[in-house]
Amino acid sequence: YSFCTLLDRAANERILTENMRMRFMRTMRNMINQMPIWTAPILGSGIVYMTLQMNRRVHNVSPDRSFSTMEQQRRPFSIFHAGPFEIGQLMRVVPCGVLGTALTEDKELVSRREKPEGKKIVIVDPAGLHHIQGVPYNAGGAAGAIYKWLGEDVLPPKVPFPQAVRDAIRAPTHAACYVYNGHAVIHAVGPDLRTAPYQGEDGYYVAKRDLALTYKNILKEFAEYLRPEIQAWHPDELNQNERQPWGTLRMLPVSGGIFSGKFKKDMPELTAGALIAAIGELPQPHRRALASRTEAIELCIFDDREYPAYSKEINKVLAGINLAAPTIATAISSPELDLQYADSIRVLQITDTDASRK
Repeated sequence: YSFCTLLDRAANERILTENMRMRFMRTMRNMINQMPIWTAPILGSGIVYMTLQMNRRVHNVSPDRSFSTMEQQRRPFSIFHAGPFEIGQLMRVVPCGVLGTALTEDKELVSRREKPEGKKIVIVDPAGLHHIQGVPYNAGGAAGAIYKWLGEDVLPPKVPFPQAVRDAIRAPTHAACYVYNGHAVIHAVGPDLRTAPYQGEDGYYVAKRDLALTYKNILKEFAEYLRPEIQAWHPDELNQNERQPWGTLRMLPVSGGIFSGKFKKDMPELTAGALIAAIGELPQPHRRALASRTEAIELCIFDDREYPAYSKEINKVLAGINLAAPTIATAISSPELDLQYADSIRVLQITDTDASRK
């Protein structure tokens, strides 16, 4: 168990790649199944030795490659050397959806924030591929709410999505940014974790890989939106201490709804690991764009019952420690989130069925 845990952590911190870890685990399993019982002590001794070596390597990883060290937490913010640590400082978990509404533990829909206005706030649409390649009509959940917010005059329900969006999104994990009448939206299709590729013994790791790829594509689209000239950048043109925050990204957990399938309870942990892996895989110019131009990267949790788990996992990955789960009341009172909460702004009562669709 300790060895497998170290493998997982090593993959998160990019000492091992996800594919290397998966191949190694399959090989180990096949060896155990085929070896006679008298070889167990030898195999056990080998695993103990490898655990010690891996433990030494994980805990000695340099600050540039891990955010689990105290040195990393004390490192000054650097845009030129932008990595997961720098971008991780811009992340926060917010107890409301991308449009500012939230579902309370009493199953009431409340408004906690203004709806996004202007080009500085970019929201992520957790789209279905069949809608992107078809029409927005009859889309449900968060996607349906976003299309309704955009308005039928901007995104007619029975008219196909813009050609640029349809060309960019051809399969799950793809993403595309489009500006609708001054509102910037990143359409992203997450993996359907109920399907065959995620049902085997390695399903958890395959899910984490595909979620990471989806987040990587979302963050690339956001970075290119912040800096359209990003492809022409030269490293010498960027001052190491330049920081001019401008845009905010609001996104829901990818595949966190009905697509989560059997991984519903694992989604906070999967999301945290996938986000960090995605940041690590971004090209350096995109990471610099995020570090220099991003006001905040917000993971928006619509359901209050899910907020503590997501906040705990994100903070645990960023800080390297097991933080206590924050409460909704603590988050709402946080001045940096600028949220509202009062009985007077309750929107409506919704049923269990409605809640599950959200």
